[in-house]
Amino acid sequence: MKFDTTILHPKLEEMAAYAQAAEAFVRQQLAFYMSTPAYRTVLTLHGWEETSNQLGELARQGQWDNMAALITDEMLETFAVSGPWPELPGQIEQRYGRLLDRVSYYFPFIPGENEGHWRASITGFKERFQHKELIHEGYEGH
Repeated sequence: MKFDTTILHPKLEEMAAYAQAAEAFVRQQLAFYMSTPAYRTVLTLHGWEETSNQLGELARQGQWDNMAALITDEMLETFAVSGPWPELPGQIEQRYGRLLDRVSYYFPFIPGENEGHWRASITGFKERFQHKELIHEGYEGH
């Protein structure tokens, strides 16, 4: 999601900056994983074998900062779920359905930061999955 920061309210500018930083982080993480031989088969399946080769070469050369630039928007959309916090549970459910037994966001929970967003996301999961068996043995309603 791209924002024109010249017309945004300061809160939206903060959200846009956060979204950009999160996207950059995810691109870097994908680049690292995709540079390893373990992911070559997955990339080949998608027709991205050359990217896999390039990422592997950059990793061997220690050029970590250059790797994220090779992750295309298509790759990002294929391997990551992104969007506004309240929409993430629905996107995850739509993409993965009952294939998942747990979800973990790839950014830390820091008390006092983004609390409203965390609440919205957790509420979204509860609303979507309350009717499904989510209570694990030894974990009852916490």
